[in-house]
Amino acid sequence: MQRDMDLFRSILLSIEGVPPSSHWTAEPLFDHSAQDVVGHLRLIEDAGLVEARFIGPMNNDTAFVLRMTNAGHDFLKRQDSRVVGSRLRLR
Repeated sequence: MQRDMDLFRSILLSIEGVPPSSHWTAEPLFDHSAQDVVGHLRLIEDAGLVEARFIGPMNNDTAFVLRMTNAGHDFLKRQDSRVVGSRLRLR
């Protein structure tokens, strides 16, 4: 699997939209399979951006996110700043 930073951002944005009393469950996202999403979620957890639980063998069966960490929110904020900055440079 090749790391896709756009998928990282999409997963984190999806997680950010979940109410605090719920948890986010990995499923297909845009044109990415559930297996790709879970594989990237493992990388996101490795980076300390979320707290997640994985169920099943290492072939990425099922996963859910308990919460996004402060580092995860900071990651999204930095990404948003870069997008805004690049839009301003295009004008």
